[in-house]
Amino acid sequence: MATHLSSSEGTIRSANVADTAALARLMSSVDLSVMPFGVAEVAASLQRGHVIVLDVGAGVLGAAALIELEHTDDKQTHGRIRWFVIHPALAGTSADEQMAAAVVSACEASGCTDLDVVGAP
Repeated sequence: MATHLSSSEGTIRSANVADTAALARLMSSVDLSVMPFGVAEVAASLQRGHVIVLDVGAGVLGAAALIELEHTDDKQTHGRIRWFVIHPALAGTSADEQMAAAVVSACEASGCTDLDVVGAP
């Protein structure tokens, strides 16, 4: 059965521990063979940084991103995107742009002076 998701009906918000199972389902919906993700890895990500999600309702997440902030000795804040995942059913929609804008906004609100995409550690 195909999954039909609409990013225009979703809400971008911060993830919490109640999202662990939905995040694991989202991660399993994409090919992460170089970075396998299960519930334990999702739970660790929630502890390690700020996770932003696109909540499309009914316990389904259409997208997610993990942002880590690093505060340096020179009082700068650097943001790093560790992972950024869009559900395959949202490929070609505005979900990626919505999420990218949310990540940038979250980093700016935290005082980031730059933002890097570095991938999972």
